[in-house]
Amino acid sequence: GELNQFYNDDQVLSLKVELGQVGPFAKGKEVQQVIHQVFKMYEVSGWDQEISNAFGVDLGVKYQKLIYRSINNNFEISGVGSTTLGMNHINAHIGLPIRWGSLRSFSHSVFTKGHVQSRRNDRELFLYYVPAVYFNGYNATIQGGLGHQDINKGQYQIEKIIYSHKIGFMLANGRSSLGLSYVFQSREAKEMLYKTHQYGTIFYGLRF
Repeated sequence: GELNQFYNDDQVLSLKVELGQVGPFAKGKEVQQVIHQVFKMYEVSGWDQEISNAFGVDLGVKYQKLIYRSINNNFEISGVGSTTLGMNHINAHIGLPIRWGSLRSFSHSVFTKGHVQSRRNDRELFLYYVPAVYFNGYNATIQGGLGHQDINKGQYQIEKIIYSHKIGFMLANGRSSLGLSYVFQSREAKEMLYKTHQYGTIFYGLRF
C-alpha cells in the first residue's frame, strides 16, 4: 500500500509498505516463459539456480519537489529522492524527472498519482525522462531472503551503485490513465554477462 501527501508549491511525500515473495512461490519463471513465448523472444534459461523461497516486508519513503515549470505549463523539472528499508530491499535513490507536454500540478497528475484523488477531467498527456542513481545495500532477488540460508546465497554480488535512464509517456483522460516506459540501466549484479540491463513497463488504470 502507498500513502501520498501533497503540499503547496508542488511537493509530495509518499510512504509505502510492500510485501514481497522471492523464490519458486513467486512464479517468476512461469511469467517470464509466457512473456517470451508471446513476444517470440529467446528461450529462458538459468532458473535451475533460482534462489529459495522467502517472504519479506519493505518500508519506503519518497519525496519529490518541483524545481522549475514553464509559464505555459508544458515543461518542468523536479527532484526526487527515496529510501527503502526491509527484508527484500535496502536502497536509496535520487533522480531528476523532466516532463514535456500538457501537464497538471503534482496534486492532480498521474505522474505523482495525484489523479487518484483529483476530480479534474481535463486531459493530461506528456513525455518524460528520468535520469537517476541508485545506491544498493541489499537485493533479495539476487542475494536471497535476508536472514535465510540459501544454497545459492553469495553466488552473486550486487552492484552498489546503479545508473538508470527511464523514458516514457503518460495519459490521463477522465477516469482512465495509461502509461508506457522503457528503462535502460547499468547491471544489478557483478556477474551479469552484459554491463547494461533494459526492460519496459505498461500500465492502465481506471478511477472510480
